[in-house]
Amino acid sequence: MKNLYPRFQESYTQDELIEHFWLTNDEIVFLKTFRSEVNQQAAAVLLKTLNYLGFFPDNFGEVPESVRTFIARGLNSLWDVTNQYDWLSSAKDRHYSQIREFSGWRSATGEDRENLSQWLEENTAGEIGSEEALSETAVRRFQHLRIELPSRKELERLTSTVWNNVFQTIYRNIDEKLNSEQKQKLDELLIVKDTESFSAFDKLKSLSGKAGVENFSKEADKLKRIKEITFPAELSGKIPLKLLRILSRRATNEKAGEMKTHPAQIRDALLICFLLTRKAEITDNLGQMFLEILQKLERGSEKEVDREIVSDFKRVDGKPQILYRVACAVTENPNGNVSDVIFKTVKEEVFQNIIVEHEAGGSFYRTRQRYFLKNKYVRHYQRILPVMLENLDFRSGNPQQPIVKALKIIKKYVGTNFQHFPEAVPTEIVTPSWKTTVFEEEGGELKVNRKGYELCVLHKLEKALKCKEVWVEGAKIFRNPQEDLPGDWEAKRLHYYEMLSQNRKPKNSSPV
Repeated sequence: MKNLYPRFQESYTQDELIEHFWLTNDEIVFLKTFRSEVNQQAAAVLLKTLNYLGFFPDNFGEVPESVRTFIARGLNSLWDVTNQYDWLSSAKDRHYSQIREFSGWRSATGEDRENLSQWLEENTAGEIGSEEALSETAVRRFQHLRIELPSRKELERLTSTVWNNVFQTIYRNIDEKLNSEQKQKLDELLIVKDTESFSAFDKLKSLSGKAGVENFSKEADKLKRIKEITFPAELSGKIPLKLLRILSRRATNEKAGEMKTHPAQIRDALLICFLLTRKAEITDNLGQMFLEILQKLERGSEKEVDREIVSDFKRVDGKPQILYRVACAVTENPNGNVSDVIFKTVKEEVFQNIIVEHEAGGSFYRTRQRYFLKNKYVRHYQRILPVMLENLDFRSGNPQQPIVKALKIIKKYVGTNFQHFPEAVPTEIVTPSWKTTVFEEEGGELKVNRKGYELCVLHKLEKALKCKEVWVEGAKIFRNPQEDLPGDWEAKRLHYYEMLSQNRKPKNSSPV
């Protein structure tokens, strides 16, 4: 553990000396009650050290010379004479007592140490991510209460005991909430079956791999395995986040064989923390892979269109000159037919190239791109849809969110042979560029093509996830945006607006 016990700096600036060691008028009046100049300077150094560090120094050699000299000048002395102070005299204890009475500090008792330990466990230990930080908090607590710090070793023992007690409490609380069936399933994660080379625990720790249909399914299988254990949902809220990460990281760094060596209570707690953290990570992995697969699908369809167009496409240069020649020919012979007047001036092949060039840069390109997009989706990528809908729960703060409604209807008909949806679906999410892909006319009736609609919804879902209009239950990256707000957001909304220098009204809002 790092040495966080208070100590003097090696050097101080003039501003730092003034901030920490300046003698106030009241302090000077108090120090003048000591008889000799040596005692006055010694008492002054003891007083300022107590206020600065939280304990008396063992000798004045521990106090930097610059500090002692600065304090001496505060008493109108030309030089530091604290080296003449008799540390072995009976007067030292009396001086300590006088300084404590004046400053409000007091020695730590056994009860103080017990109270501090209890306060740390109940109020701060769960929000602190390391034993070093816990030690630093204990020091600040002693200083705040103006209780002299115990020795360095005693403080380390105190914080180490508190740190250990916090984890023992977590182990005990988790153990109390697990039934025998759940504990058995946890133990099964560490077993290597005869037909396999790795335990389920080791498989859950494996990386997700590149985004693809196969890897998407493998990652979903991991999430299913975690959900099969069905451990109490309230556990995630009972374990402080920083401590959850510590225990999860500890489990991740151990192999199945190493996990088995732990006592059952500790082993189960480590596995639970690992599964809680890993569940959110895998959920995020699925969400991220979904976005990457859609991007891959988009790029693939664009390449297909580009190849098709390039094979037929020949850029036509000099179109203004061509138009001029055609105009001259038409005005000279306005009653002639096209083949005799225009095609003799400009070849028919040139006009065909102009048509292809125009269509390649407009709605024709988008239409063909959607065509290839749908074909690639139907042939291969649609396999991620049932896996995704089975394992990811999409939510929205807007109860009328059409994307979430559309996903529920799509899930309802996954695996069926319907070409068109047999019930009404939210069509407000179908933008003009998607209409030719989604809508089909059959028997004089406009129907919604199921595959085209699925693809349209998935693309709208991609954008909604990125802007957090839609979020994923149990995820971390794709979590509910409300979780990003402070817990007291509603009560202190105006305060946070002021901190962020944000206007409470939209810029374009008009007064009511």
